[in-house]
Amino acid sequence: MMNLCKNNSTEPGEHRLRVRFFYLLGVCMLTNYSILPSVALGANRNVLLHYSGGTRTIGTLSEDGKTYRKVIDPRLHVYRESKSIGFNHSLIRDWHFDWIDVRMGREVLVTSRKFVLAHGFPLHFKKEGFEKQIFLRIADFGIEKARAFEAQVSTQEILFKEVA
Repeated sequence: MMNLCKNNSTEPGEHRLRVRFFYLLGVCMLTNYSILPSVALGANRNVLLHYSGGTRTIGTLSEDGKTYRKVIDPRLHVYRESKSIGFNHSLIRDWHFDWIDVRMGREVLVTSRKFVLAHGFPLHFKKEGFEKQIFLRIADFGIEKARAFEAQVSTQEILFKEVA
């Protein structure tokens, strides 16, 4: 089974995430033991959010595990204040996929996971019962922007490795 999760040390103020693997069920779950929610890969490659109110599907993962896909209704899922789209923070931070594909009506928005981490901004609407999310402005989506960013990051990583 492909390992899509990693056990990461956390940012200041956050509790350590622990990774549990359910090989028999084919599920990889990230769980913050002090606070729900958690994210898991379920049947049919659905990405599931488990929270105090139950479980809901927040997207799917492609067969090769390289693309996270989600379908949104712009009337419900666009944060109007910044014209941005939110993603589960632990999913974007801790899972190993490369690309994000958002279907919004007839429009398809594409970016990379690393681009969202670098250019997105976190918000947590805790009072409303939502998990911590990371938002990317709709204007910042685009495969060209993501590829240019990825190329720049790759070049910098190579240069830093040569120096070390």
